[in-house]
Formats: sequence, C-alpha cells, structure tokens
Amino acid sequence: MQELVLFIGDSITDCKRDREDDASLGSGYASFAVPRLSLDAPGKYRFLNRGIGGNCLFDILPRLEKDVIQNKPDYMSILAGANDCSLGSMARISDLAKRYEGLYCLCIEKCRDALPELRMFILSPFLLPHPQLDITYESFPYLSGKVLCEQMDELAQTAGKVAEKYSLPFVNLHDKFREALKMAPAEYWSHDGYHPTVAGHELIAREWRKIFDKVR
Repeated sequence: MQELVLFIGDSITDCKRDREDDASLGSGYASFAVPRLSLDAPGKYRFLNRGIGGNCLFDILPRLEKDVIQNKPDYMSILAGANDCSLGSMARISDLAKRYEGLYCLCIEKCRDALPELRMFILSPFLLPHPQLDITYESFPYLSGKVLCEQMDELAQTAGKVAEKYSLPFVNLHDKFREALKMAPAEYWSHDGYHPTVAGHELIAREWRKIFDKVR
C-alpha cells in the first residue's frame, strides 16, 4: 500500500496548486521535493498538497479534520507563520509568539490524537530582509523590514520550541535563509521577503528532503 505524504501550510506551500486536482502540487517547494522520492522509490509514496494562501494557524486548525485527519496521511510537514507574522504585526498583537505557540500546540495535539502513527515534522516560517517590505508596509509607520524580521525570528524560534515539546523533527528555515544571504541578496531568494523565488523554493525543498529522509 502506498504511503501518503501531506504538505500543509499557507501560500508558500499552496503555490498556485489546482484545488480541483489532488495530483496538483503547485509550482513551489512541494513540487520540487517530490521527484527524487518518486524516482528513488517508485510507487511507494503518493502526495497531497493542502496549502492555502493567506492562512494563519488560526485558519489551519479548523480544517485539519477535512484536510489531514480524513486523508489519514503517514507523513505530514507543516510550514506556517508568514501570515501570523504580517497580520499580527499590523494588528500590533503584543503576545503574538505566545498565541502562535498555543495554536501550533493545538494543531499538533489534534493530529496526534486522531492519528497517533502520523509522522510529523515542522519547517519554521521565515522572512528575508527584502527592500519590498518597507514599501509594502509604508502605511504602517510603526513597522519596517527590520521589525518584521525580528518578529519572524521570534516565531521561528517558537516553532522550534513546539517541535522540541512534541519531539518532532524541525528545520529553522529562517536561519537557513540567513545563511543563504551570504551567497546572494534577498531578491535572489524571495520576491518580496515572504514568497520564494525558484531558488528559494529549491532551498526549502532540499531542507524538506533532508528531514524527510530522517523520519521515513
């Protein structure tokens, strides 16, 4: 029987997938991560992308029943937090990291309670210091690219804290992209600080494959 691998998250995972076609993985890291596995183990895995653009963890939590639990995946990766950071920062939520942690814990516990054999792993949210950030948020005088990146760093660390709490494999993509900036500027890896270019998606896919190799 084929093992099901499920990707869940926001627009970075969604990446223009066809929501009427379960075979559609979009054009981002999910589609980049799959080919090697498909070639290395023909017929062993099938894949579902359940990313939805614009989602925060608050949006992901209520759809876990339909998008995850009913599909009964064997593996699931989670990449969420970009919208939590941007919307939370605009709303000036003072305890954003605490709320993010609480919602993440609820997501993990809901999936574990329903699917105790599910092998989950977490990819942290990330933000690059892209020039577009200051333009995007110019109507919010209390926000800047620097402030947003600091907030995202806190959310990335919080995602790691959740992973540690539940003994889940974890990759801090925020740090990985910081390392990548030594090779090329933010514009090479991201269109706007949030959404990856082809190179950025490949970076995520490589980290995804590394962690998947550890859990399978």
